[in-house]
Amino acid sequence: MEQQLLEVTRALGVIQAQNVVIQAKVESLEEIKPSVMDLATWRPEIVKSVEDLRDDMVALRTQVVQIARNPVLQVKPSDLPPILPRPTSVKSNEVKEEDDRREDSTFREKVWGMILLCTFLQE
Repeated sequence: MEQQLLEVTRALGVIQAQNVVIQAKVESLEEIKPSVMDLATWRPEIVKSVEDLRDDMVALRTQVVQIARNPVLQVKPSDLPPILPRPTSVKSNEVKEEDDRREDSTFREKVWGMILLCTFLQE
């Protein structure tokens, strides 16, 4: 009988030690409970945002398929002829014979400018 009483006392000591550990864990759960509740309120918003993003991606995918199937949209701008004529290059110091004008690009005091010299024909 003494042996059984000793075993019950040891079991009671183990149970009390486990009870202390359980109480500590319950207290730590109580500390994080507000954070968990806050995250739980976010969940519906996040789920709705993800659904909206999926819907947007489906719409974009549909548009990409339509663009890929449309032959007009497959033409690159570089394949088209120019809208305006391309300028011919003229050297800056070259004298134009038709109206005796000369264009000169010079650098003066940190400002770029164009000087246009005109000579009037004397008749």
